[in-house]
Amino acid sequence: MNGISKIETVEYHMFLGLIPYLSNNDNKIIKSATKFISNATNAITKFFTKSSSASDIFNGVVVENLNYSNKIICFDDLERCQIPIEEILGFINNFIEHKSLKVLFLADETKIESDKYRQAKEKIIRHTVNFEPSLEELIPQLAKKFIKTDPDYYNFLITELSTFTEIFTEYKENNLRNISFVLDCLQLLFPEFRKAKKEFQSETILFTIIISMELKKGHIQSTDYSDPKNLSSINFSYYQMLKAGRKDDGSDEERDKSYAEIICDRYLSKRIEQYYYFGSIYKFVLSGYLDLSEYKKQLAHRNTLVTSQEVLDLRTVANYNFRTLAQKDFECLSKVVWKNAIAGKYSIYDYVLLADFYFFFSDKELIKETIDEVKSGLIKGLNIAKKGNNTDNYQMSNLLAFKSTERIQEFKKIVSQAHEEMKSGQHRELANRLVASLSTNDLTALKEIMPTLGLDIHLFNAINKENLLAAIFVSSNATLHYFIKLFGERYRFSNVRDFLHDEKPCIDYLKTGLENYLATSESGEGLKKLMFRELKSELDEISKKLS
Repeated sequence: MNGISKIETVEYHMFLGLIPYLSNNDNKIIKSATKFISNATNAITKFFTKSSSASDIFNGVVVENLNYSNKIICFDDLERCQIPIEEILGFINNFIEHKSLKVLFLADETKIESDKYRQAKEKIIRHTVNFEPSLEELIPQLAKKFIKTDPDYYNFLITELSTFTEIFTEYKENNLRNISFVLDCLQLLFPEFRKAKKEFQSETILFTIIISMELKKGHIQSTDYSDPKNLSSINFSYYQMLKAGRKDDGSDEERDKSYAEIICDRYLSKRIEQYYYFGSIYKFVLSGYLDLSEYKKQLAHRNTLVTSQEVLDLRTVANYNFRTLAQKDFECLSKVVWKNAIAGKYSIYDYVLLADFYFFFSDKELIKETIDEVKSGLIKGLNIAKKGNNTDNYQMSNLLAFKSTERIQEFKKIVSQAHEEMKSGQHRELANRLVASLSTNDLTALKEIMPTLGLDIHLFNAINKENLLAAIFVSSNATLHYFIKLFGERYRFSNVRDFLHDEKPCIDYLKTGLENYLATSESGEGLKKLMFRELKSELDEISKKLS
C-alpha cells in the first residue's frame, strides 16, 4: 500500500496477486472475456494503462466477480497508503462482507491514529495483534544475512547480543528497519574496530546507534553531515556540569537546549562513560560515505587517550551516584581525588566540576576541609595544571554557558582566566615559531603554522613585531611569497574586525617599516622589492578592515 493513491491501483494489484491462485471457474470467467494466455499480466497492464474505467477488466470481467471465499489477502504498510483511510477501508470491507474475503492488515497504528480510523476499525477489524518482537530473538534473525557474506561479523553480533539488546531496550528501539540499518553500518566499520580494545568497540557501537536513531527519527538530516553540532564537546565533565546546572523546580525544561544537551538527555544518562565522538562515523551514517582510513586514524588517536586512574577516581567521586558508594570507599576516594586535585593532576576544566562537588561535600560535612580551604586548594592545583599545554575552547564555552550557583560562577571566572593565560602562552610560542620559520627560511614549518591561525588565535597581538619585521627582511623570495599568500587569506573575511581588531598596531608597524625601507633603499633585488610592495599593499587593505 506504500504510496498508492487510487482505488484502481489497489484493484490492479489485487488481480495480479490472484492470478497464480485462480480456480477453474475463475479462469472460465476470464476466458469468456478474452483469450487467457501466458502473458495475461501484460494484457491486464495494457488494459489498466488504456482503460478509462478500472471497474471493467477484459470486457466486463470485474475484480468483484472472482471468488475470494478461500483467499487471504495481506495489505502491508497501510499507514503509508495515500488514499483516505476511511475510503480504502470501505473498499476492502466490501470484499470482506460480500465476498467472504479474509484480510490481514500490517501497519504501524501510531501513524494512522485518528477518529475516522478508530470508527472504521470498530466496524471492519475484528482482532488486533501487536507485533512486539523480543530483541533477543530479533537481532539474531537480522544477523543471519551475514552468516555467509561475513561470518566473522555474524559471530561478533551473536557474541555481543547482550550489548545490543541492552542498548536497544534502554532506547525503546524495536523497529526492524532501524536496527537492520545499524547492523549494516557496523558491518562496514567492523574490519577496523574488531582489532580495537573492548571499550573502543563499545564506543563505536553506541555512537553508531545514537546517530542512526537520530537520523531515522528525523532529528537530524543527511544534509547535516558536515555540521557536528558540538557533539564532540560531550564528555563526562560536560555531562556532570550539565546536571549541576539544572534547576530542581523543572523550569530548566522550558529553555532552549543545545543539540548536545538533547543528546545527553536522550541517550547518555546511563552511558556517558561509553560516549566518544567519531567524526568519520557521524559523516558516514548521515551521508553514506565511509572514509575507513579516517576512522582508523580516529581509533588510533582514541587509543592514545588512555583514561588514567586519577580520572577514573574523579569520575567515581564527582558523580551524582557518589551516594551509592560505601562509606569507607567514599572516604578513601574523596581523599585520593583531593590529593590529586591540589597536585594539579587534572585538566583545568575539571576544576569547575571539582569545585561543584567538593563545595557540596564541605557544606554537608562529608570532608574535613572548609569551603575556604577547598577554594584555596583547588586554586593551588589549578595554577599547577595550567602549566600544561592543552586548551579546549568548546569545553570552556560550555562551562560558561551552564547555569551554576554564585560561588561556582566565581570559580568559573578563575578557570576562564587560567584558560586565557594558557592560550596566550600558546600564541606566544606559535608566534616565536613563525618568526623562526621566516628568518631561517623553513618553508615546511611555515606551511604547517599559517593554516592553523584561526580567528580565535590573536597571533600578531602576541608577537614581537620588531623581530617579525626583521625576519621578513631576511626571508627568501619563496618563503616571502608563501607568507604573503597565507597572510592575506587570514584577513579575507568582511567582519574580520570583530575578531582581530587588536592586531592593528602590529599590522601598522609592519606597514610603516616596509614604507620606510622602500622609500630609503636605493639598492637591493628588484624581485624582493616587488614582493615588499605587494606585502605593503596587502597590509594597507588589512589595516582598513581592522579600523
